[in-house]
Amino acid sequence: MEPYQDVVIQSQRKLLDDLRGSSLCRHKALLVAIYLFAEHLRQIKEFSALDTGGNDEVPRLDKNTYTFDNYTPSINPFTVCCKTWQPTSTSAGRNS
Repeated sequence: MEPYQDVVIQSQRKLLDDLRGSSLCRHKALLVAIYLFAEHLRQIKEFSALDTGGNDEVPRLDKNTYTFDNYTPSINPFTVCCKTWQPTSTSAGRNS
């Protein structure tokens, strides 16, 4: 799998850049979690808000975070899980 390490890292960065350009991200409503799939599932980061400018806690894979073993699949070695955030209703905008 080592020959594919750079491609996986570049693919994850491209995916995050694309998500940062989305409407949900611009409206601060996109949460992202990062998992690696190898012999065992490994969570890299729990759900965190994604920021359009990259000022967030969502990690980009690099050669230190993307470690692998002989069982890492080449098709889907990482997954970015996304969910939207819906603010709760408040009294804002109501007439008193």
